[in-house]
Amino acid sequence: MMSKIIGDSVEAMLPLATDKNLILSVHNQCGTEQVLANRDRLVQVTINLISNAVKFSGPNSRPIVVHLRCENQNCLVSVTDRSAGIDPAYHELIFEKFYQAQADGPKKPKGSGLGLAISKRIIELHNGRLSMESQLGTGSAFTFVLPLLSDDSAH
Repeated sequence: MMSKIIGDSVEAMLPLATDKNLILSVHNQCGTEQVLANRDRLVQVTINLISNAVKFSGPNSRPIVVHLRCENQNCLVSVTDRSAGIDPAYHELIFEKFYQAQADGPKKPKGSGLGLAISKRIIELHNGRLSMESQLGTGSAFTFVLPLLSDDSAH
């Protein structure tokens, strides 16, 4: 299930990435593991994370990597870019509604500032967590973790 969600999300974002001469790379280390989740909401979250990575990456940047792995009864999906990164002063605020890091000035990003707040809430409603790691000058990684569907919960 997660492999299909990631594939569909990347496919939907390819035109946007191509317009900026960016490459979307997928690394899938999961088999047929599944999560109990609303497919459309997980596509929404994944597209939002990829869209943000594309939006904040410069043209011809290094590839944006979408990594799917399953370990310790969890499914982990990360979207990593090589953008300018996010100032540590904004790390605690990045998931707040209507907040956009470094949103002042002529290069203000387009959008409402709701995407990450909504994405975080969707993941939390699926008993998961959404986190971010970023360093100025090296890029950002947004990762969500969801519990895998166990054999016991399938019955």
